[in-house]
Amino acid sequence: MQFTSLLFLTIFLPISIIIYYFIPKKYINIYLIFISIIFYLCYGIKYFTILAFETILTYIISNLIYKNKKNKVKKKIYLLIYILVNISILLFIKINITYKIYNNELFLSMPIGMSFYIFTCLSYIIDVYKNKIYEKKILKLILYIVFFPKIIMGPIVRYNDIKKYIKNNNRKKDNLIDGFYRFCMGLCKKVLIANYLSSLTNNVFNINNISNISPLLTLYACISYTIQLYYDFSGYSDMAIGLSRIFGFNIKENFNNPLVATSAKDFWNRWHISLTSWFKEYVYIPLGGSKKNRFITIRNILIVWFLTGIWHGVSYSYLLWAFMWAFILIIEKNFINLDKLSKIKKILYSIFIHIYIVLTFSLFATNSMQVNKILFNKLISMFNINNIYIDNDFILWFKNTYFIFFIGIVLIILNSINFKLSKKHKLIIDNIKFIIILIFTIIAFSSIINNNFSSFLYNKF
Repeated sequence: MQFTSLLFLTIFLPISIIIYYFIPKKYINIYLIFISIIFYLCYGIKYFTILAFETILTYIISNLIYKNKKNKVKKKIYLLIYILVNISILLFIKINITYKIYNNELFLSMPIGMSFYIFTCLSYIIDVYKNKIYEKKILKLILYIVFFPKIIMGPIVRYNDIKKYIKNNNRKKDNLIDGFYRFCMGLCKKVLIANYLSSLTNNVFNINNISNISPLLTLYACISYTIQLYYDFSGYSDMAIGLSRIFGFNIKENFNNPLVATSAKDFWNRWHISLTSWFKEYVYIPLGGSKKNRFITIRNILIVWFLTGIWHGVSYSYLLWAFMWAFILIIEKNFINLDKLSKIKKILYSIFIHIYIVLTFSLFATNSMQVNKILFNKLISMFNINNIYIDNDFILWFKNTYFIFFIGIVLIILNSINFKLSKKHKLIIDNIKFIIILIFTIIAFSSIINNNFSSFLYNKF
């Protein structure tokens, strides 16, 4: 049951909200667990069994670690067992999806949200091990793990960040209004921009089509896919944050205008923030971060990005994507002093980074080294001016998508500008934005009714 499905929008969500705002406060956590389980069960009982196992295992291991908090050897053993079990399950399924080693339906596709909720649970167990947190009440821990707005595609939330909302869930009118606005914004991003651009990218990045497509259309499709991916994933994050707000939770942002980044480091401080901060907190810093010598720093970056690639999938495309980002981050960290660059050089470097972003994320679009080879050859061929031409296919696709393409770019630029307004003018602007979002939400809803539906790109991870 996707957030953009009619079943969710017309039945599940309205009923869930109405009951939430009328149910006695002491039953809120139980109720949120109940609707979260119903939501997840819509994806199938087979996937729910893995989630249930993960939840029970997390509760048992957290108790064992806490009870042995003064016994360093025992609690380390429990931690290592937990990490080994979780990483083994995750790796097995990701490897099996790619190489079809074990022909069982349960393991031939990624259990929905698994990469996200396993990292959620890992963060909790590691924090228990470090004596930062511990939740003895099982219902509160279950709610933290299964809370439906974030379970499918994040953001990856740490227990410390939401424990106050679990312990004291306040129903406020402002939460409902702000959450509804944020949810609608995400819905519009997904349905009106990401879904529309997918018609182009799905056709271009197809092994049967890409050989016959001009280099210019290939480039246009690569840029379109980057915009599509951003609006698809940030749209989901907006919906998740909005839904969480409606149900009394304030979840941290997962995107901060990443497509206006000026460097690779800046980009990853803005894109999928919860995953980036997870690897920084639980892998990069424990390995020593950048506080030791250059060799150790490079090693740590390579390890983090190898794991990031594996998190996305066990295929050469994802590993190449991860290596490309590790490479540019190592270069930036050790050989480029961005602060000392002239304004012109900073602008040129920013342009280079945007080209780099487009090239790396095109690997996500194909997930096939055969297609990637053709794609990169076409892009490289544009260095020969004779290969840059406008054909009928480019004109057709440009006519069909240019408006959405440029609207997507304009919105990215506008969101990056901080307007200094008085409270009165800010209120007027906010009201105008709310009306505009409502109008676009109606358009998005009509599009969903007309079966213009595609799943979220990050579902496959």
